Amino acid sequence: MSNIYNDLKSKQQDFIRTVATTALDEGMAISPDTTYSRGWLRKVAKSMGIEWAPAWIVKDVSRQRGRGEYLVPEVQAWVLNQNTDKHVIDDNDIADRILGDEAATIDFDQAMAEHEAMEREMNGV
Repeated sequence: MSNIYNDLKSKQQDFIRTVATTALDEGMAISPDTTYSRGWLRKVAKSMGIEWAPAWIVKDVSRQRGRGEYLVPEVQAWVLNQNTDKHVIDDNDIADRILGDEAATIDFDQAMAEHEAMEREMNGV
């Protein structure tokens, strides 16, 4: 089975990569059912110097999921492809993009210290 992302033209792949990285940076979940609004797709397109959301997405009726919402399965295909390549995007990477490296470490360290203190107290009984 071919990867639907790899079947795209070069400029289409550029757009999908930008959608994926923007979605991850904004903390959006990426799944087979993730939809993107026309306005959000236009915002991504404008960030690339393109005035409108790509017609190959918004004019394709098979992608429509409600009014102004579009399914773009190529985004998840690209993310999954990244998971098998050297540029792995995993849960920790997503958390770091949302929280930042330092916040996640501080919260984790504090939670572990509290947990270990509780274990010491429980084991001492």
